[in-house]
Amino acid sequence: MGKVKLGDVGIIITGNTPKTSEELNYSSNDICFVKPSDISNDGISYIRNSEFYISEFAREKARILPANSVLVSCIGIIGKVGINQKECAFNQQINAIIPNEEKCVTEYLAYAIYAKKMMLQAIANAPVVPILNKTQFSDIEIFLPSLSEQKEVVKKLNNIDSVIYKRKRQLEKLDELIKARFVELFGNSENKLPIGEMCNVTGGYSFKSGDISNDGAIKILQIGNVYLDNVSWETTNYLPEGYDEKYSKFMLNEGDIVVALTRPIIQLLGNVKACIVKSSDLPCLLNQRVGRIVAKNKKTVFLEFIYGCLMTDDFTRYVESCSIGCSQPNISTKDIENYLIPNATYEEQKAYVEFKKQTDKSKLVVQKSLDKLELLKKALMQKYFE
Repeated sequence: MGKVKLGDVGIIITGNTPKTSEELNYSSNDICFVKPSDISNDGISYIRNSEFYISEFAREKARILPANSVLVSCIGIIGKVGINQKECAFNQQINAIIPNEEKCVTEYLAYAIYAKKMMLQAIANAPVVPILNKTQFSDIEIFLPSLSEQKEVVKKLNNIDSVIYKRKRQLEKLDELIKARFVELFGNSENKLPIGEMCNVTGGYSFKSGDISNDGAIKILQIGNVYLDNVSWETTNYLPEGYDEKYSKFMLNEGDIVVALTRPIIQLLGNVKACIVKSSDLPCLLNQRVGRIVAKNKKTVFLEFIYGCLMTDDFTRYVESCSIGCSQPNISTKDIENYLIPNATYEEQKAYVEFKKQTDKSKLVVQKSLDKLELLKKALMQKYFE
């Protein structure tokens, strides 16, 4: 069939929100009310439930989609793609397509739109809030082969996605195992002391716009670079030529713990954004909105043990308690210093760290398999949709 516009493969609808001031619209959980937060930013989401619902009373005021429609976020975070597995309503940040089944397989359409994610984001580029309007969305072109070919493409991609999902679940289970081991060893400890007695907790430097360039020899670690268990350098700032020695005390070292201090500090997984600096992250300077934790005496403290303390549900609750009255969780270096952790002996810490290292080896094997699968999927997406 060749290239076709999205507007030609189905009915496109922009969502809306029934009046929140009318209580009856939300008096019962009868119909899923999908928002962008219900759709993952990673791959295709299959939606059976939602965070919010509307009542049957609100049906006539909402825009209702039949099952197996394709939903795409088009305001704010652009290009999140989902398929509703049952009837739902949806808000104005989403454009949806009810596919013409004589032309298009729902899952093929979802994959084809997801493959255009970067292009959608480029079209929606705006200085404040990115918006992809209905007309722009309808004019997006995708390659549309015969129905039988579409089904074959979906089958191959679904098979890969199924294995990718299993690998990700394996990683989650291994992380849960590490946390469970920490709780087993230290969860009932009544002998506690503040992190500040075992470690130095410091903040970074407030770099001015004139200090920063788009390239350079030394990276600047900002809050947006800190994720759970790793640093991402997809977007970063650098210190330009003429590195000033006054920044030396903000230079990170391998093994330092870095913690996001301000929003968004807690990830979707429910953990505080923190990681241990690797040699591949260096050389690197610390921005003011990121904290650094360094052991006062490495002969008595394992930083991997301190990191384990930060990964507990208790620390997440502590961060949230420090943020009462704030729209998003945030924390100071002083708050981290005051957080009470088990006063574990060096040998007790070592037992946990050795267990974590062995489990991390298993994680590495799974991660390598996952990386290969992601590369294979990327190659197939390029083959089928570009």
